[in-house]
Amino acid sequence: MSSSASPTPSLGKATDDLRYASTGKSSVAPTMKSIDALVTDQNPDSAASRRCEAWRDQLIETSPRIRTLLASLAASKCPLTPSRHITFVNCGPTLAGGFGPAVGIQLCANVLQSRQHLEDTLAHELVHAYDFCTRDVRLEDIRHHACTEIRAASLSGDCEWGREIKRGNLGFFGQFEKCVKRRAALAIAFNPSCKGPAHARAVVDEVFPSCIDDTAPFTKDNIVDM
Repeated sequence: MSSSASPTPSLGKATDDLRYASTGKSSVAPTMKSIDALVTDQNPDSAASRRCEAWRDQLIETSPRIRTLLASLAASKCPLTPSRHITFVNCGPTLAGGFGPAVGIQLCANVLQSRQHLEDTLAHELVHAYDFCTRDVRLEDIRHHACTEIRAASLSGDCEWGREIKRGNLGFFGQFEKCVKRRAALAIAFNPSCKGPAHARAVVDEVFPSCIDDTAPFTKDNIVDM
């Protein structure tokens, strides 16, 4: 569906078992790029995996962002059991993690080199989980896909100033918005409806004003303190 054919997405109560973006498993959207294609080991027993499991458990106890997302999922009747639904795999270098309703959240132990990186990645995937639990996310509509990517990039810590500096993005004015749009456009480039980078950027620009203002399950005040 072209961007001019439907209104700006409003993600309501979920009715379908659709999977997030370009990761996870689902028979609903088999043409989406699967995390399986980028995973090199589904059951790593390694120092990296054990280190990440320890970080995960620490963050569940200490991170306000992670705790808020997990509590909100539970309150929305989508509780996650971390040992079962937040697991670790080994991946290629271009992926840090993914979410799919059939598998939960899979994080790339060999890629995540710090607890902060794991926290940002886990929060990103938890935002997607929250969207699929509480909203009618229809990935055949690329604009829905863009909206959940904008929310995940903006609410997870992906685009905080320190992370952008480490990526070599040194802009001071408007850098947060640039980061969110850049990362959302990169993510939706895997959508079969995407016609290329220019199309991805145009879709993100179209839905950005409404999607960036949707900070659930956070408030605009408390997200600043996370």
